Amino acid sequence: MTYSYPKDSEGITEEALLKMAPEIQKDFMREWFLNNYENPVECLPYDSEEGGYIYIWGGPYDPLEELESKFSGIVPNGLIMELSKELSDQAFEWSGKPDDQTPDDYYVDAIQSNTDTNATAKDALKNISCLLDIDIPEHHLKPYIYRLLYINAITCLEAYLSDTFSNQVVGNEKLMRRFVHTSSEFKKRKLALSNIYERMENISEELREHLSSLMWHNLSQVKRLYESVFEIRLPDISKLVKAVRARHDLVHRNGRTKEGNKVNISEKEVHDLIQEVKAFINEIDQLLRPVF
Repeated sequence: MTYSYPKDSEGITEEALLKMAPEIQKDFMREWFLNNYENPVECLPYDSEEGGYIYIWGGPYDPLEELESKFSGIVPNGLIMELSKELSDQAFEWSGKPDDQTPDDYYVDAIQSNTDTNATAKDALKNISCLLDIDIPEHHLKPYIYRLLYINAITCLEAYLSDTFSNQVVGNEKLMRRFVHTSSEFKKRKLALSNIYERMENISEELREHLSSLMWHNLSQVKRLYESVFEIRLPDISKLVKAVRARHDLVHRNGRTKEGNKVNISEKEVHDLIQEVKAFINEIDQLLRPVF
């Protein structure tokens, strides 16, 4: 007997699944999982500097947690454990399934809609400051709130740097030419002479695609980009680089360094980071005014 496995378990009742033979239950769970999650190596960009995948489609998801949330109490726990181990052997963590919209389309839409990057960043930082001022009765939760706000402040900086650069460069013939001329990535790209006109016609989209894939919290790289394309000298980034490293440990190592030391974030550190980001953004805006 053959079974069809829809993307979700609609059409197969819990009672029917409960009565299936163990091997059929396992096949059903596997098909359900693979229809809803994907191995990161197949669909995600990889951040070589930080050493991890960028989960643009949601996640990371743990096979055991996802299978238990869907099938616990219906399928024997031993069978769930068995399948989760097999899936974890393929990938310890899984991504959500990519949807019909490509990541590049998603990022381009988001960037183009942010027409006033300075105001957007300042508004976000103001909201973070307001959240920081809220009195939390449960004092044991404060360190976790500070961590989230600290991460969010870095995210504001990333969005500002990405959107400002992309919106100013793409479509500006002079700046696009300068970017292509100075970019180490574009220097490596090959071009057949027969494709030169088509390539020129699509250069804006090629640039957008490339810019959407960059890690905008890699401040050393971002500094080189801004300085080479806009011909300006950015202010000192050493404090922000240190903050980005802390953010990496908070996001990817659950608040611990590679050595296992705990990363503690205080209210003052969040406040200082907000001010540092705000000052950095303001200075960049001042430097860019003569350029445009």
